[in-house]
Amino acid sequence: MELTQIILIIAAIIISFMVIKLVTKTLFKLIIILLVLGACWIGYLEFSGTSIIDTVSQLYCNENSGTKIDFSMELKDPIKCTCFVKPITDDLNNRFPQEEIEKIKKSALKSNAELLKSISNKEKEIKTCFEMNGAEGMFEDILNDIKQKGIKIFE
Repeated sequence: MELTQIILIIAAIIISFMVIKLVTKTLFKLIIILLVLGACWIGYLEFSGTSIIDTVSQLYCNENSGTKIDFSMELKDPIKCTCFVKPITDDLNNRFPQEEIEKIKKSALKSNAELLKSISNKEKEIKTCFEMNGAEGMFEDILNDIKQKGIKIFE
């Protein structure tokens, strides 16, 4: 090996260490920023008192409180209320007593998690109901509505 090759190898190793050091510092800073933002988001959800369960019920069913739906009143969107909200509230009412549902509603994280579990549990029933009512793509529309409703918190 010649002297120039040895110098190039040493220079490459030094430059590599400098780049790795710079990248890890930057990456570490990004990770810290993401962790802080995530903690702020979780804190906001926990203490904001927003319940996605109530939001979905109010969005489609003219419901003011509780998970019990009063079908005697005129519904905002009868198909979405009957095919989406009713199976989810039935699932929640079957899995939890009313007191536990109220506790879940007070924690946005828990209400989001339980809503997702209920959607997963009742997905086939929901899709079948929409198909029977001639609204095959409505399930995806509702999921988009829920996503947009969550994003509107920042607006």
